[in-house]
Amino acid sequence: MKNYAFETYAELFEYLTLLPDNPHFLNYVNEEQYHSISTRQFEQRVNYLALALHDIGIQKNDCVALFAKPSPCWLAFDFALQLIGAISVPLFEDISQKNFDFELQDSNIQTIFTDHTRYIYDIPEEILIIGCHIKANNKRFITIQELLKKGETLFLKNPLAVKAMIQAVKKEDIFSIVYTSGNTGTPKGVELTHANIISQLYDINEYFKIKPSYKALSFLPLAHIFQRTVMSFYISHNLSIYFVEDVQTIAQRMKQVQPHIITVVPRLLEKIFAKIEEKVQLQSGLKGWIAQKAFQRALHKNPNEHTFLDTIYKKLIYSKFLESFGGNLEIVVTGGAALNKQLYTFFLNIGLPVYQGYGLTETSPVICVNYPLNNKAGTCGKALKHVKIKLASDDELLVQSPGVMKGYKNQPLLTQEVIDKEGWFHTGDLASIDDEGYITIKSRKKELLKTSTGEYINAVLIEQELTKSNYIDYAVVIANDRKYVSALLFVNQEIAKGVDAETFYASKSIQELIQKHVDSVNYDLNKWEKVVKYSLITQKISIDTGELTPSMKIRKNEVEKIYHAVIETMY
Repeated sequence: MKNYAFETYAELFEYLTLLPDNPHFLNYVNEEQYHSISTRQFEQRVNYLALALHDIGIQKNDCVALFAKPSPCWLAFDFALQLIGAISVPLFEDISQKNFDFELQDSNIQTIFTDHTRYIYDIPEEILIIGCHIKANNKRFITIQELLKKGETLFLKNPLAVKAMIQAVKKEDIFSIVYTSGNTGTPKGVELTHANIISQLYDINEYFKIKPSYKALSFLPLAHIFQRTVMSFYISHNLSIYFVEDVQTIAQRMKQVQPHIITVVPRLLEKIFAKIEEKVQLQSGLKGWIAQKAFQRALHKNPNEHTFLDTIYKKLIYSKFLESFGGNLEIVVTGGAALNKQLYTFFLNIGLPVYQGYGLTETSPVICVNYPLNNKAGTCGKALKHVKIKLASDDELLVQSPGVMKGYKNQPLLTQEVIDKEGWFHTGDLASIDDEGYITIKSRKKELLKTSTGEYINAVLIEQELTKSNYIDYAVVIANDRKYVSALLFVNQEIAKGVDAETFYASKSIQELIQKHVDSVNYDLNKWEKVVKYSLITQKISIDTGELTPSMKIRKNEVEKIYHAVIETMY
């Protein structure tokens, strides 16, 4: 565990400059090969960018948008803004035009950093575009390369100017405005201070012991506060960080890099589980029989139990399951949504060190997390050291912590609704806390559905079970004011190789497999919870068409509007 000595994100950069040079600090792919940027090279680029950005007029508290894919360039630009005391506003790459326009206006953006031209030609003329590897004609435009050249000249004239900037940044200043993904409506701009983000690093540092030799693989968007906080933690340890250029290459990069630490969302683990299950089912003979036994053992046994048989399974079977992860993983942190308890148990039993956490953008984000020697499948772990929690009378989880946001930008009334007079943040999630302090999230308050017969339905748990099928990417349970439960099942487009999805899922054999899966889900549900009818949605869904948020979560309200006619056919 490192002894931290910084209070702001600007001071985090200064702290990094005092650490030994790591020649493989930041690594990016170009022409299928990884190229490295050392710690000292990164330090130099941030210094130059900070001086150049200040010289072209960016001042403390100015809001600047980052609209680019995760990369060393993204990080250098973000840190440069922090040294100035400007406020970075990260935007998801695949944001809708409507939300893009709203967020620029809501934060009064006058400068935008980007590595692509999507939406750029439609923004107001007065907005300055700073481009990384692109050129936008007929716009106010400057390249990163031009800024670096300008910054180098300024640095040579006054190398102490950056130090003065860092000292001017205070922990109560706003570090970033992070927009929620808008799965229930208009995005909200969450104002996070330097104290918010830094408090997270101090707490995380208490639970996860990081070795200098660790390699981290990064593929989640930096516009999401979960990955931004994790990335800040990596940086504070001067780790070797490897970016994945495309989500389609994650499996390839995992084997190539052989990382020691990664952060994932449950959907990735669900897809990996489905592939493992499929491979096991295809094996035959004695080898297939052993694989099936080992698979079932991993699904059901208590992770704390260990027998001689488990040792055999680990050597013969589980080691093969783990090959796709690269072979060196020491820490796999999952967040963003709940990981199914059975899958959590399975991965722990095959030897994958999975640790589920929970948090919200408004809490910077981590509220609780499982960690080595304190890991209970099916829970989100224990509250961080400086986080206080309690349950309201209706079991809503309430939080007090140094990570709780300053507020929602331009929305004081909404801020007052979620942060009460005693400083408790109301998460909107229903939870339970066991005798050991482990927190389990049951559902969103608004996702407890009520049928017309007065029965309550936990939609989230049913949807999680339905999407365990390799054929189903997303599920939306319908039950509010209805006489029974139905579901929209959005199919996995990737599995229909060489055939359009509609034709593939019209196959009688595929439909029988899906029906069998729905039946198995229903088997463990109460009578009033069972999915009576469902509809397969075979057309592609996206952010632009309205079904998904930029963080790839389903927008249930929008889905119910878009597929209203389909829903009505089930009743």
